[in-house]
Amino acid sequence: MKKFYDKFIEYLVLIIIKYRIIVIFFLVLVLFISFLFIKKIDVDNNLRNWFPDGDPVLTNYDNYLKNFGNDEVVIICVENSQGLINIENLKVLKKIENEITKLNGLSNFVSLFTLCDSYPKLKKQLNMDQSYIDNLNLLFDNSSLFYDKIISRDKKSVIFFLYYPEEYLSKKNIMKDIDHIIDSFSDQNGFNIYLAGMHIIYEELNTKTMQETSKLFIFTLILLILITLILLRNVFDILYILIVNIFSVSIAFSFFSFFNGKLNMVVMLFPILTMILSTSDTIHIINTFKGKIDTTKKNIVTTTIHKAFLPCFLTSLTTLIGFFSLSMSKIGVISDLGIYTSIGIVSSFFSAIIISIIYLSFKKKRFKYKDKTSKLITYYCKFIKKSKIFIIIAVFIILIFSIYFITRLNIDTYSIGMLGKNNRIFKDSQKIENSFGYYLPLEIMINTENNHEDSRIETLYNIEIFQEKLNGIKEIGTTLSIVDVIKELPVFINIQKKSKNVLSKKKIITKSILNVLKKNEYHKNFYNEEYNTYKLTAFIKMGSARHFKTIIQDIDNIAKLIFNNSSVVIPSGAISIYAATIDHFVKSMFKSILFAIVSILIVMFIIFKRPIIFFYVIIVNAIPIIAVLGIMSILKNNIDITALTMIVICCGVVVDDTIHYLYGYRHNIDKNGDTLLSVSQEVIWPIIVTSLVLIAGSISLVFSSLSPIKYSGILMASIVFFALIADILLLPVLLSFLHREALEK
Repeated sequence: MKKFYDKFIEYLVLIIIKYRIIVIFFLVLVLFISFLFIKKIDVDNNLRNWFPDGDPVLTNYDNYLKNFGNDEVVIICVENSQGLINIENLKVLKKIENEITKLNGLSNFVSLFTLCDSYPKLKKQLNMDQSYIDNLNLLFDNSSLFYDKIISRDKKSVIFFLYYPEEYLSKKNIMKDIDHIIDSFSDQNGFNIYLAGMHIIYEELNTKTMQETSKLFIFTLILLILITLILLRNVFDILYILIVNIFSVSIAFSFFSFFNGKLNMVVMLFPILTMILSTSDTIHIINTFKGKIDTTKKNIVTTTIHKAFLPCFLTSLTTLIGFFSLSMSKIGVISDLGIYTSIGIVSSFFSAIIISIIYLSFKKKRFKYKDKTSKLITYYCKFIKKSKIFIIIAVFIILIFSIYFITRLNIDTYSIGMLGKNNRIFKDSQKIENSFGYYLPLEIMINTENNHEDSRIETLYNIEIFQEKLNGIKEIGTTLSIVDVIKELPVFINIQKKSKNVLSKKKIITKSILNVLKKNEYHKNFYNEEYNTYKLTAFIKMGSARHFKTIIQDIDNIAKLIFNNSSVVIPSGAISIYAATIDHFVKSMFKSILFAIVSILIVMFIIFKRPIIFFYVIIVNAIPIIAVLGIMSILKNNIDITALTMIVICCGVVVDDTIHYLYGYRHNIDKNGDTLLSVSQEVIWPIIVTSLVLIAGSISLVFSSLSPIKYSGILMASIVFFALIADILLLPVLLSFLHREALEK
């Protein structure tokens, strides 16, 4: 096997050097073709991306869309500090409504005026005079449909609910259409207009994703150039690294574009991660090249590639496994990140080897360390030898405390929090929440088994009781259903006056009321055409996925007590999908994490064969991830979807330096000398350099305005830093306990 490896490297170097002009032409051609395939990239942060086709959550959502249309409501809040219920301001509100009706793609909307039009007395009044104002105020005071639902109690804010078909929202940027309304009426006579709603949040995330991808890519590239220039101090080496980076990212991006990939907050990381990780192999090859004393250039290049090829191949393989494990996820977003970054890793390895051979064959001047036995390395070796017990005890304490605190970690996601507190949509949502308290609609479907009239009466009565119970939940501000509409009908009011028992289902909810409901289009928003599915809306505050899930669980528990088996209550709509993302994601990622860990451990066992070294590898590479998660728990930071994905990726990344150290250790075993000193002179510096480059690249993500990307950068930088500490402190200590004979084997 060794002879085959030696011959392979020799022929590889010989052929590439001999035909290097042709190889350069071929690489340029491949790069040019890859640029041709790169086209305009779309952005899509839709919640559907987190679920595979046919998932029960999506099935329920599609059923809701079929019955009631899209619920990703766009909320426009209009505020005037002087009050809205006066003739002048009501006329302005009417103008705003007229502009809203002109919006492209709008399928339906609910406003103060559309509700008022369902009351004959107000609908007949064509002029907005004092009589209209008086009737309006009287209606507010006697109706449950207005306060905290469509108008604030201080009458200074109103809400417009805009509904669009789902297919329209997926293709159009509606904020551009709405912004002209905001620009036209904001600051006019004291008016302020705010935007909110789940779709607005995700549309803002789409815009930010595209902006952040290009910004962070350029910033990361500049930062990597600066850090490598400081550490390597050679412009041509930096240029070589830059060429490998551009080649790797271009190949990965061309595949992404060719297969119509769409960027989102997770997938946007793949070009940045590809560029960061592709730097590692090139640095190790450059450092291996330094100090070679062979007489011919071909021998120098051959010796360098011979020594660097296998460890670089294995580190690329373990990193590839970490990313490829993500491709096993049923979630398209995670799968895309894994697939396209894997393509980037593969292209990075091959381009690093091929371009390295060409670059080193042209390289006239060879560099070597001025003093391999520097005082710093000597001091480091003495410290390791004297502090073995201290290092073991310190690691053990850190491990125990980290494991304890990890049990307190919470996995959650908070979409609007991703935008940052200074974002316009975040501020608008906070403003609306301050005015209305609970404004976000959580839709609930109530499916009945039969739809004859007696059954409808029974269902409506149960809905009334259900609403009363829901209104008692702290996290729910108010609810709205067909029952609230019924209570506003004149026929209901007349029956109520005559009935002694107000809650009597047979007297209050009569067949005559059901007949009245059929004649009004607005009422049909609360039930389907077959009268076997009803909609109830619970108004809640914007929150995290876990927060929504808790509310939904409370709703389910109450529904089981009230409806028994007569009806099926299904929390649906965009909020219910959002609440299900975390659990669905964790289940999906479990397979990826398991595959990554098992595959990497198998590779490590095949490489080093000794069970004890296999055990050391597990310990050294588990500690960084465990320690960082423990610190996150102490700081009370939640693990969101992006951070959890980064942890899976780091499972493959942190092994890289361990492989390089073990290879260096195996090649520097000297029975008559100091093995620790020899291996430290050879591998410590490149390990430190590559780790610093990875840390610098990760820290570049901190400058993102999207909080998940920012914290993912901090997370990766922290894990790589702790991995560096474990590799240069703990690993030498563990290896020192082995007999030299065992290491030689």
